[in-house]
Amino acid sequence: MLEKFTWYKQSAYKWKGEGITVYIDPWGLRPQEEPADVIFITHAHADHYEPEDIDKIKKSTTQYIAPRDVAEKLKGNVKAVKPGESLDVAGIKFQTVPAYSTVEHRLETHPKSNNWVGYILSLDGHRYWFSGDGDPNPDIEQVKTDVALICIGGDPYVMNASEAAGVVKNQAATGGPEPLWIRRGGRIGR
Repeated sequence: MLEKFTWYKQSAYKWKGEGITVYIDPWGLRPQEEPADVIFITHAHADHYEPEDIDKIKKSTTQYIAPRDVAEKLKGNVKAVKPGESLDVAGIKFQTVPAYSTVEHRLETHPKSNNWVGYILSLDGHRYWFSGDGDPNPDIEQVKTDVALICIGGDPYVMNASEAAGVVKNQAATGGPEPLWIRRGGRIGR
């Protein structure tokens, strides 16, 4: 289920499918990477939107999916998104999920008003949720996915491992499959 993924660091991933290469929050890439067909960006912070790394993988036909504040900085085939959308790009069905802070002392790091997102990508018959940065919140309680790739780091920016475990347990309790989750640092758990 994860064999087509390359993890770089934090929330930066590549998925190599049949005839398509997709990056999510490309950051910390090696100098020679495969060109991107599609790049998904969750929000404007430098550990998720890094123009120098995007330059390493972009080509003239690369399609970009990003929240409006990031989309306005990109050139080419750009689709600005907001939370709650269901769309298709290059044959990949995806949904945008709100990603924001709810813990009092983290509210300024990822304000709900920014309309930043996580993504649920349908790839090879599985649903993969890339959470983006944020905290447990009512909007993600309805997420149904096979694999949850949750940004975990704790204070002062995003949810900690205990909070993420609660999100994953809630998914299993609401009738979905118990998702696999991966934290910053690349450790895998259930």
